[in-house]
Amino acid sequence: MVKRVFLIFVIVIVILLVVGLIKWPQSATFSAGQRAHDRAVGPISGSMKVGQSFTALHDGLYRLDLLIGNYKGASVSAEVVFHLRSSPWANSDLATIRVKTAEMQDNKFHTFVFPPIAASAQKSFFFFIEAPEATAADGLALWYSSQNRYVGGAMYINGQAIESDLTFVAYYKADLLESYRLYLEALPKNKPLLFGSGLTYIALVAGYLTAFAGLLYLVLKRQDSR
Repeated sequence: MVKRVFLIFVIVIVILLVVGLIKWPQSATFSAGQRAHDRAVGPISGSMKVGQSFTALHDGLYRLDLLIGNYKGASVSAEVVFHLRSSPWANSDLATIRVKTAEMQDNKFHTFVFPPIAASAQKSFFFFIEAPEATAADGLALWYSSQNRYVGGAMYINGQAIESDLTFVAYYKADLLESYRLYLEALPKNKPLLFGSGLTYIALVAGYLTAFAGLLYLVLKRQDSR
């Protein structure tokens, strides 16, 4: 009786783990980017194009947020076109999004969502913004950092790289297995001694499960012996 119940317990744990890894893809979202800003570039109008190259940190790149501004407080009313490409020299878009500036808020991040790119990890990408129908009076601007601290890419104006970086945040969707891996990578950061290793947490979880299984076995064995 005890062995049978204990075996059922083990089978349930295994099933839960397998179902968790298979049945819930895209269960977590991660973000990373360059959030610093001290200046605004603009007005973006006519043939002017402002962009940024960057390196994707994970698979499942599906969203980019850009910090929008109104140049010197001017009102904006034109159409903005967002382009995502594989590099600053690529001629075709991986994604193209058109948005009315009326949907954007001054000094707020605006979200551009596109179909997830499955194998995006450690690959370089490039996005840029243009507003060909706008005029200088429309006043569209993008915030950026002049400190050039982002090592994964560079800011571009009309195809020329400059030593600055746009303010942006990239988002990634990960399945449960990838979520576990990223969580274990982040958990030990800035932790002292043994807690600075992901293996410590794996060992702790394994220890808890073993202790629980042992306790369950002793309880069932005691009840079975009565």
